[in-house]
Amino acid sequence: MKNKKIVFLMMLSISTSVFAQKADEKKDEKPNLAVQAMQPGLDDSAFGDHVHKFGYDHLQAAPTSLPDVARRDDDFVKANLTEEVKSLDDLDRDFLWLKAKRLELKALVAAYPQIKKEKLEELKKLVVKQ
Repeated sequence: MKNKKIVFLMMLSISTSVFAQKADEKKDEKPNLAVQAMQPGLDDSAFGDHVHKFGYDHLQAAPTSLPDVARRDDDFVKANLTEEVKSLDDLDRDFLWLKAKRLELKALVAAYPQIKKEKLEELKKLVVKQ
């Protein structure tokens, strides 16, 4: 046990000396900091000029993202799936819609054996158009 403590202390002293540096060595170099702003319109004046602020303001939804609820439910109506999705909650309806978009028809039928193949095929046609 004593040997383990000595080895640990030696490793600790070596690791801290590797990262230690004089305070004035990089005096003129600006720190390389990045601040992620999750809140749009965040006042970054407190960060100073040497901090790069980035956020999600510039991002747009991916093309594979879910449609709005009205569009999703409209697709179910057009595919004549009103009765089949009646007992599903919103999450399960989203899963059905996404799987119709991403899976091959054979895999979709296997995932939803309680729904007729023709109806799933119609839903697949509708969601792929988007």
